[in-house]
Amino acid sequence: MVGRYIFPLRSDEELLVFEKKINYNFANRALLREALQGSNALNGDGNKTLALIGVVKNPCQSQIGRNVMIDTMQAIVGAVYLDCNEQIPPCADVMTALGLSWPE
Repeated sequence: MVGRYIFPLRSDEELLVFEKKINYNFANRALLREALQGSNALNGDGNKTLALIGVVKNPCQSQIGRNVMIDTMQAIVGAVYLDCNEQIPPCADVMTALGLSWPE
């Protein structure tokens, strides 16, 4: 994944489509781009910092590695958390849109 996005979203239009899918519009789209960036030698931690902020109870699996998917889902929720000034309800809404359950 050197220098690549986990979900290869490059244009603002593609990011808008992604935002619609998760039911959240980022005020700071750089957070979304960072959340979708995997870690590697070129970009250091990539989405690891945001992944530590996001919390996911039931990560989904895909053709990409399970741990990469978990980190990405956590990073997306972490990015939303930072973007909405650390409010929980928008994070819960995004988790629902992603098909993840909210921790009870």
